[in-house]
Amino acid sequence: MLTVHDFKSKMDAQVAALGCGYLPRYLAQPYLQSGALVEKVLDADCHQDMAYLAWNENASGNAAKWWIEHLKEFDGFANLYSRL
Repeated sequence: MLTVHDFKSKMDAQVAALGCGYLPRYLAQPYLQSGALVEKVLDADCHQDMAYLAWNENASGNAAKWWIEHLKEFDGFANLYSRL
């Protein structure tokens, strides 16, 4: 197992043929087009990673309140998280 700390390092390792794994398409696309990376299709469905949003309501200023309200209105989050 090879562990790296960011997507750039992961991409560099995969381009150097040191490993395989998921990369966001926007990062991998130039390497796919040049042939440096090869896209593989999985037999199984990919799971979605969870994301958590948290904030300290006692220390939230106007900017944080603005972000919280806009996140609540964002359909992508509304569909995933009913607790916002």
